This record gives sequence, structure tokens and C-alpha cells, in this order.
Amino acid sequence: MKNGFMLASGIQLGPYQIGAPLGAGGMGEVYRAKDSRLDREVAVKVLPAELAHDHERLARFEREAKAVAALSHPNILAIHDYGTEQGQTFAVMELLEGQTLRMRVAHGAIPWRRAVEIAVAIADGLAAAHAKGIIHRDLKPENIFLTADGRVKVLDFGLARIMPSSPSGEAPTGAYHPDQTEAGTILGTVGYMSPEQVRGQEADGRSDIFSLGCLLYEMVGGLRAFARQSSVETMAAILHDEPPELMDSCKNVPLELNRVIQHCLEKTPSARFHSAHDLAFALRAILSDSNVSGWQTLTPGPARQSQTFWIVAACVLLGVSGTTALVIVPQLHRGAATSKAGTPTPVASASEGAAPVFNSLAILPLTNVTGDPQGEPLCEGLAEYLSGRLSQVGNLKVRPITSTMHYREKKADAKTVGRELNVNAVVTGRLRQNGETLVISLNLVDARDDSLVWTKSYPGNRQQILDLQDDIARDLASKLGLHPTSDEQQRLTKRHTENPSAYMLFTEGKFHFNKFTPDGLQTAIEFFERALKEDPNYATALSGKARCKVLLGTLYLGPRVTHPEAREIFLKVLQIDPTLADAHAGLGTIHLFHDWDWPAAERELKLASANSGWLALNIYGFWHATHGQLPEALEAIKRGQELDPAAAPRRHELAMCYNWMGRYNEAIDEANKALELDPKFPLAYTQLSLAHVQQGKPDQAIAELQTAIDAGQRHPGVVGMLGYAYAVAGQRADAQKTLAQLEGLSPGRFGFAMPIARIHAALGDKDSAFNWLNKACLERDSGVIWLKVDPTLDNLRSDPGFSQLLKNMRLPL
Repeated sequence: MKNGFMLASGIQLGPYQIGAPLGAGGMGEVYRAKDSRLDREVAVKVLPAELAHDHERLARFEREAKAVAALSHPNILAIHDYGTEQGQTFAVMELLEGQTLRMRVAHGAIPWRRAVEIAVAIADGLAAAHAKGIIHRDLKPENIFLTADGRVKVLDFGLARIMPSSPSGEAPTGAYHPDQTEAGTILGTVGYMSPEQVRGQEADGRSDIFSLGCLLYEMVGGLRAFARQSSVETMAAILHDEPPELMDSCKNVPLELNRVIQHCLEKTPSARFHSAHDLAFALRAILSDSNVSGWQTLTPGPARQSQTFWIVAACVLLGVSGTTALVIVPQLHRGAATSKAGTPTPVASASEGAAPVFNSLAILPLTNVTGDPQGEPLCEGLAEYLSGRLSQVGNLKVRPITSTMHYREKKADAKTVGRELNVNAVVTGRLRQNGETLVISLNLVDARDDSLVWTKSYPGNRQQILDLQDDIARDLASKLGLHPTSDEQQRLTKRHTENPSAYMLFTEGKFHFNKFTPDGLQTAIEFFERALKEDPNYATALSGKARCKVLLGTLYLGPRVTHPEAREIFLKVLQIDPTLADAHAGLGTIHLFHDWDWPAAERELKLASANSGWLALNIYGFWHATHGQLPEALEAIKRGQELDPAAAPRRHELAMCYNWMGRYNEAIDEANKALELDPKFPLAYTQLSLAHVQQGKPDQAIAELQTAIDAGQRHPGVVGMLGYAYAVAGQRADAQKTLAQLEGLSPGRFGFAMPIARIHAALGDKDSAFNWLNKACLERDSGVIWLKVDPTLDNLRSDPGFSQLLKNMRLPL
């Protein structure tokens, strides 16, 4: 033995004569050796004697040999033989001359072009391994070898696991199930492990992609992506932190390379490249332009704020249905188009063959990768803007922001989003913001198979946001396979302001508006007013302010308080832009809930529903219900729900309509779906319990409502429905007690009159019921417009006072 190695030079292991030691690790010692049969030099890896009786280590050593033997690829170390001689278990591999990547990066960063070439070779090797169902799980600089003649080899599959092959023979994309590793065991090397490895969770090929992202980051930047002072801190950083921007740490890094690395290092596997093949393709696209001097690259410091970016982005076509995947290598365009702001915009490659055809789309709020709260409104606003624009092109069905917002927290993959929202395309993205500069990165994913169809980055600054949005909208329309008419092209990029500062304030307002809380609506009004100071004729900011006032009045303060002012604002909006559907929908809502001007409401809602989404359709459904036209109401509300399938209020509105129609089982189903989407949505409990009361199950309704109230759902509608259920169940004392509570809270407050009237009606006190119904009419309580169809008022319909109420409201008897 020499220098602590267990085998002496010259001894024989079968036909292999052991020579000088080359190195040692946890899984064995490696020696130079001579193959006497073929007269060639090889490397022999020997399992240490003390591990020969460790069944787990022996099995792992054998699995590595079998895993590598299953592969034949120029970027994976080849294995020639495996056996046991003289009690020594060994594997024979090709002998490499050169150095490990660890040795190379110890001397500093690698020029970005060479780093990308190395990464392409590693990705190619991984793609071959993944195609055989083999996941490496321990990529690190020590396991990458750079040969003296310029080749790249992936070493050490000691932690590899073999996943079951798919029936088609395709590379497995699902999670493997460890057969000899206990759940929760952390395998890998700290600093290069994926978040799922850190958690001890199952990992698939996308885990290797994360590790390769760490390698590429270190090669280009000269420092580790998640380096911390201790292993525990490093693992925490992998789970929660973003690595420092490469543009802040090194020079001459193409922006697109920076984006590719970020894409590899996504915390969620579904957000990374779909496969190692996709990653290799994207990296090759960066290398494909031989005229590198024509590229402008990222530079650190303030100078990059005025830098012009030239980018060539690869377009990967993987959206082929069925069990096979097709990759078409594109001919990349040279140069870049120039945006209105004078900044060249990225040019995506064009691929031969037909583009994927999509008929439905969900655009998720962008991920705010810098963590700056000021970026949140733009993340949401971009998704809402693009959704609204693309919904006006062709027959594409686009889900609104109310259905996509909750995926920001769920972190679902595109396939799951597609299934839940019934769409076949999903757009995800990232916003990176540093002061005034920003980079918007988008991915178009085929939700049918979770494959990446197109990806692109848009650099710029906040003052260029309007140009960037136009570029993105046009690009997405093209990649979705849409062919806008000239009129649709105009609508696609129509602007309501040319002032970017006003627009950014507007996005802040919409961000708070979408919270639908009193404080959120008041804050939204403040931002809309600030936007209007920048641009007094900003129609959508005016409309946003008016919509806030409509919601505040309808839900919280009473229509008499806010609707008259909102009406004047909407009329001003329509003077600026007579085609704005939101303004027509807003006017229709005011005519419905405040004015009781039924013909005017119908006129405005017809206009809006022909050019708008779920909002106008639902309000038009309410109009039909006021006139007792329940089949028409259901049709409109259903159409609205189909456009906005993941919003709890849409399910609640369907449940409400089914209760009006006496279809109580369907009402229960829809109310439960609303509560699945949002367990804290209070009004869903009112429709759920109402259906049970109407089915003769008031005790079940009481239990449901009491549970909701105990959980903090003390909306007057929920408490009022509890009192109503008590009264129907014959529990008069409990009903009276609930009634007294509501009446004690009601003075000077909106929204109590209708719940109180229902309890009095159920108790048989008609005079009090009509008294409170008259108060509800005076206040313009939102529930009063459905007098004709509300089942809680059935025992009042034969009374002359009921006919008088309808007459006062100018409703047909």
C-alpha cells in the first residue's frame, strides 16, 4: 500500500494490473491500470475492503456500475467491466487525462462561451441518462471531468436511481420512487442539491437540471450560487433565497444566459426546463450566433441601465400531442426589432412546421423574483393586461385574473392549472426589478403535456412598460397561433394613456382593487386619482375609480352613498371612449341596483356583455332574475362562471340561481365548490344552508352556519340566515335572540335590512317583515332586487303589501 491507498502497485485484479492511485472518495479508490487482454490503459475503481460487507454500500456500488453500463454517450464516463477478485469488488472504466471542473473553477470564472459549451455537454449526457430513466442526483464540480483534448464527461453515478421506463420508451418525467432510500433521506452534495433533495423528497430529472444550473452559475460567475457559512444555512438558502444577480458579479454575460440560469434555479420543479434536452437546446441557441461581437452583454453597476440589449432567444417546439416529443431546431434570425422606445426588442426564432394551436389560455401572475413588494402590482397587472388584450383576438378563451390569482401561492404546474381551469395553454413568468430597470421573462407552456413551447425575456425599464406590454401581447398572439385581423391588432395594443407613470399608478390601483375589501377599494381610489393627475383623460383609471365606488356602495356602504358619483364618472368615461365595456357594465350595475331603471340597465348590460367577460354576463343574469326570467339568468351566470371558473363568487352566484329555481342539490354542489376555492367566502354558507332549509333540513343548515360563525364568518347575511333557519326549525327563542342581535347592530349600518326581514317573515310577523323590506328598498339593499325569486319570502307573496313593493320598484307583477 502507498500513501494510505489499500492496493499496491503491480498487483493483479483479474486481467487488470494495478498501477498508480488516481484518487479516492466515499465510494471507492481509483487506480490507473493496464488491461492485459486489450493492451490498453484503464481506470479501476475499487470498493474499500471495510465496505465490502456493507450491503447498502455494495448495492450502491453495483447500481452505479449497472447505471453507467446502461448508457453509451460521449459525455458520460464509459464502463468496461465489473467483478470481484480476491475479495475486492471493482469496476473498470475508461481512463481520462485532464482535470475535474472543481480544479478548473478553483482558478476563477470560466469565459461564458466555454462555460456554456461545457454545460451543453453535461445537459446532453443527462438527457441520455434521463432517457434511460437514470437520475444522477449528485452533480457537482468534482463529478465533471474536462479532458485534455477538450471533451466533457459526467462521472460518479453512485447516488443515481433508476426510474421505471414509460410504455412509450420516452424519458420518464414523473417522480421516481426510491427502492432502497428511506423517505426523508437527504442525498446529494450541499450547495448543489435541488430544493426537493434538501427536503428529502422524491426527485426526478428536473432535480439534475437545478444542480446543473448551480454548476453553470459557478462556472460563469466564479462563485457558488448558494454559498453560506454553514451547511444548514446553505440548505436554507437553496429553499428560500435567490442567488445574487450574475450581472452584479461578473462582466460579459449575455442576458439570455442569465435568464437560462435563473430558469434552471427555479424553486419549483415544474417551473424549470421541462427536460435536459430543452436546456441543451436553449444553451445551443445562445452559442448559435457566431458574430458574438454584435451582442451587447450585461455589465455591472449603473452603466447597464442605459445599455442596449441584443438577444437571440430559442423557440422550442415540444407541444406535440401523443406519446412522442418532437424538437425542431430553428434557423435563428440575426439582429433585433426596435420598439417604440428605441430599445431593440428580443427576436425569437422561427421554427418550421405548423405552430401549436391553442383555443384557451390562462396567464398566471408573474413571480416577483427580487422580493421587492413594489413589484407585486406589476406582476399581477401584466397578467391582467395581457389576459384582457388576448381575450379580444379570435375565439381564444382567456381566464381572468380572478381565476388565476390563487395560483401564485399554489405553485401548481401547467398541467394542473390546465386541468383545473380547462385551458390548453398556460403562460408563466418572472419579473426582476432593480430600481427603474426590469426584466420580464415569459414561458408559454402546453398544458396538455406540460411542455415548453416558447420562452423569451424582455429587458427595459419602468418608463418603457407600455412598449414592452405591446411587444409581449403581439408575440404571445403569434406564438398561440392566432392571426389577428387589422381591427383585432388595434385592440391588441390599444392604449388608454401614453403616460407610463400614470399607467404604473393605475396598476397599483388595480392591485388593491382586486382585494375587494373596503380598505383595498379606498386605497385603489387613491392610486387611480394619482394616475388621473398624471393624465386627466385616462379612461380606464376613471372607470377604475368609478368601479371602486360601485363596489363600496353595493357591498359595504349602500348604493345611495356612492352610486350617484360613480354614475357621473362613468358618463365622463364614455365621452372619452364610448366603446369601453367596463363603463357600460358599471352604468348597467348602477341602473340595476340603485336606479331600478330596468330598460336602461338592460341596454347597458347588453352592450357590455357582448364585448366583456364574466362581470357583465353575471350582472345581466341578475337583471333577468329581477324579472323572474330564471332560465335566461342561469344561462348568463353559467357563461360568466365558465369564463372565470376558479373564482369562489362565480360558484356562489350559480348556487344562488339554483336556489331561486328550486334546484337545491345543484345549489349545494356549487356552494361547496365555492367553499373549496375559498373556505373564508362567507356568502357561500348562506346558499348552502338555504338549500338545506328548503330541503327540510334546517338542523343541518343550523350546524353549518354555526360552524361558519364560530370560525369568524359574522357577515350579516350569514347571521341572518342562521336566524331564518332557527325560525323554520321552530326554534323561536333562538331566532328571536339572533333577530335582537341584528337589530341592535343595524342602526346606521348598511346590509342588515334584508336579513332581518327574512327572519321576521319566517316567524310569521308580516308587518315587521314588510317594515324591514321597505327599509331595504330605501337603502337600496342589494338583495331587494330579487324579491320575485327569493324563496325566503315565499310566505309573503300572497299579501297585497308584496304586490305594492313590486309596483314601487316598477317591476312586473
